[in-house]
Amino acid sequence: MRVVRVQVGRAGEIVIDGRAVPTAIVKRPVEGPVAIGRLGLEGDERVLRRRHGEEHHAVYAYPEAHYGWWEERLGRTLAPGIFGENLTVDGPLETEARIGDRIACGTALLQVAQPRIPCRKLRHQLGLRSSLDFLATRRVGYYLRVLREGVVQAGDRFEVVERAEGSPTVDTFVRIATEDYWDVVGLRELIAARDLDPTWREDLGDKLARAEAAEGWLGFRELEVVRREAAGEGAVHLWLACPWGRPLGPHRPGQAVGVLVRPVEGSRPMRRRYAITAREGERIRLTVRVAARRSVEEGVGLVSSYVHALEAGGRLAVSAPRGSWTAEALPRGVRRVTVLSAGMGIAPAVPLVRDLREAGLAVRAVHFRPEPGEPPLWDEARALGFEREGDLDVALRERPPGAVYAAGPRGFVASLGERLEVLGHDGAAFVEEVGPGPVPVPAAPPPPSEPPGCDG
Repeated sequence: MRVVRVQVGRAGEIVIDGRAVPTAIVKRPVEGPVAIGRLGLEGDERVLRRRHGEEHHAVYAYPEAHYGWWEERLGRTLAPGIFGENLTVDGPLETEARIGDRIACGTALLQVAQPRIPCRKLRHQLGLRSSLDFLATRRVGYYLRVLREGVVQAGDRFEVVERAEGSPTVDTFVRIATEDYWDVVGLRELIAARDLDPTWREDLGDKLARAEAAEGWLGFRELEVVRREAAGEGAVHLWLACPWGRPLGPHRPGQAVGVLVRPVEGSRPMRRRYAITAREGERIRLTVRVAARRSVEEGVGLVSSYVHALEAGGRLAVSAPRGSWTAEALPRGVRRVTVLSAGMGIAPAVPLVRDLREAGLAVRAVHFRPEPGEPPLWDEARALGFEREGDLDVALRERPPGAVYAAGPRGFVASLGERLEVLGHDGAAFVEEVGPGPVPVPAAPPPPSEPPGCDG
């Protein structure tokens, strides 16, 4: 492993969105040896103070291996030092370098301090829509602090001489600190990283407090499709698990998760809700029916079609289970329950009926489907004693319904409430679940950013 190029930059200005912005991000290659002092390379100027401390941003290294990847993505040749790095290195990638690693660089001794958190200046340099596009690649390079001053030039070694075993890699640090706020275990590991800057420790401590206080988990987390199964007419079961092996936490039968997808490239993200229809250990199952009609303008069916098409290995952003359509909503003393579903309302109904029956309650379950054919999950529903009915009044007149749970399209649920009152059952407890459709789910806080001028 070696230093490919050495670059320094002078303070100047670049024009971003019509405004002159002071910066030293523009770096030029330097021939011959360059001194490395405590706060960086000789001749490398800074414009603004760094939030995480100058000594923790002393030297910025960027792997030369990423240049080809970016050139293919951007469709152009990139100038040396375009990322604002001091050292372009044939050295550890972000997936290999750990926070706290000590690296021999020329005659100097450096230590991996933190990942690069980009700002608008780098976004402008690369022509990206957002600096977050750079961050999301996790090809961010890393800042180093200087443990022993020395001299460096192109061709010198750049090698890890003492590995910080137990500390997270730069890649893991970026993922958890800027994306996976839900990861309580991961945040604790970041905070425990060797020689971590105290400002980062404080920031991560705030995130940890929010994650620990969250119900289920904070915001959205990425889950992986580990199994895909047929689920009846036009529907599939998708079994999801955490790709990092973290636990999913508890949920109650009948609850649902929110998913966040961008079904059309360049479109706004869309959120929808899907019931958890089964669970095996740390895997949950969603049952998704492909939409019969899709509309880009209205967003009709786009999310379901996108999720339905996911294969094993696909990823999905998922919020924690939510919802009160559970056995806990049953009023005290009620022992008889009627569960009525229509359309994909059968998805939360099946696990709820199973849970109510296991609790020893008398449950009547009726699914309304005027069209022919079997609905998704019908094999499981039939095994639980679900009836099929096309006339709502017949189903409600057969016997007093006790507590009524209703799940299905908005019109179906609204009509149930009206018919209960007309039929003299207005005193019955009524628990409704409307779906499918948009669902408000908690969002994680925005990714951290450094002040303008973070590139020097």
